[in-house]
Amino acid sequence: MSLRIATVKYLNALPFLHALKELANRHLIELVEATPAVCSELLHRDQVDVALMPVGAISDFEKLFIVSDYCISCDGSVRTVKLFSSHPIEELQQIVLDNSSRSSNLLIQILCREYWKKPDIIFTNRVNRIPNLKTGFVKIGDEVFELEDYFPYEYDLGLEWKSFTGLPFVFAAWVSKTKLKVTDIAMLNDIFKSSLLSISDLIANNIDLNQINLDGYFEKNIYYELDENRRKGLLKFLELAGMRNPFQN
Repeated sequence: MSLRIATVKYLNALPFLHALKELANRHLIELVEATPAVCSELLHRDQVDVALMPVGAISDFEKLFIVSDYCISCDGSVRTVKLFSSHPIEELQQIVLDNSSRSSNLLIQILCREYWKKPDIIFTNRVNRIPNLKTGFVKIGDEVFELEDYFPYEYDLGLEWKSFTGLPFVFAAWVSKTKLKVTDIAMLNDIFKSSLLSISDLIANNIDLNQINLDGYFEKNIYYELDENRRKGLLKFLELAGMRNPFQN
């Protein structure tokens, strides 16, 4: 039976998606492309064996195994996860969260409480936003490129996390609910490594990407190796978010 794998279509997951499509074309895996929330749900229901799991959903599971030496992370500025506002953080009274990113929402709440020392700030969504309050907006993904330099104040949450903890931030990791075969783990690591080595060609051959001012995004902002320091950053996030650590050895 082929390994069933769920991943996202986001820009920062491009090398993974390319690699997995190659494995799917060779009939070595079954590939599902979905939103982060659906990836989590598919793994919950045992409809996939492996998922690219957003860190905000990790503690929903009783136990998980990290199944790859790769992840989606930053070590400072990430560019695609930001807080935008017409006012400085010291003056903000409410922050509108991004409903598509549980991880980013948890991250901004940690930063407000622990780093900026603003425990009384109101977190809300666009629907129930309170008028006449000084407001910031969490934005993620490709939309952030379009908003750069549009607001007088913008805070890169990856950079703010680094300033606060001194650690990288892991946004998503490859996980499974049961231990994978050594051969399956090796297959994933090998294909991910190969894809990451050819990332320049992936960008050059993608018409949509050529229309975005990436400005070294893949070289300067996104890091894919899940090394020891990134594992520390991941565990630090779980701790500050009050989330249980489900990872097994």
